[in-house]
Amino acid sequence: MHITECHIELAGYDDRLVRAGVSVYLHNLCRQFQAAGHQVTGLTAAHGLLPWLRGRYQVTDLGWRAYAAIPVRLDPQVWPGFPAEVVIPADVTAHQLRADGVDIVLLAGGPLDELPGCYYPAPGLEGRDLSFLKPLVFQVMATRFLRDLAPPGSVVHLHEPSYHYLMPAWRSAA
Repeated sequence: MHITECHIELAGYDDRLVRAGVSVYLHNLCRQFQAAGHQVTGLTAAHGLLPWLRGRYQVTDLGWRAYAAIPVRLDPQVWPGFPAEVVIPADVTAHQLRADGVDIVLLAGGPLDELPGCYYPAPGLEGRDLSFLKPLVFQVMATRFLRDLAPPGSVVHLHEPSYHYLMPAWRSAA
């Protein structure tokens, strides 16, 4: 079986990149699934760290690129001073590295390269900075990546529903 572990933070393969405990848990989960005989891929955002990663790992460009102009309606009560709808452009490429025998796919570009120091937007950015919408952009672009390249019969394992609520319909989007 092919399993894709998908999360906006999946950097537990390198202690210097860990920002929260879920990252280590997910990398160890990938390794456990692989040890049980499954083919496993981690799918995450590059968080602007692709140049740094290229200096430490063999990073392969996968030749996948997608562009999206993502329309987002903003609640005027939460986003005062912003238009009622914004369009977030995302021009994203896919790259892969291998760590501990696990393939990690990194989606890079646009909003996915923001916030390299923390990965997640701070709650205080809501209503003030569009980088708060980075998890939404990740969902859209990860879904497109999976639609285009996930092997047939793949199991996609999502974590933290507040960061992946759009993705369960990825198969029906194909």
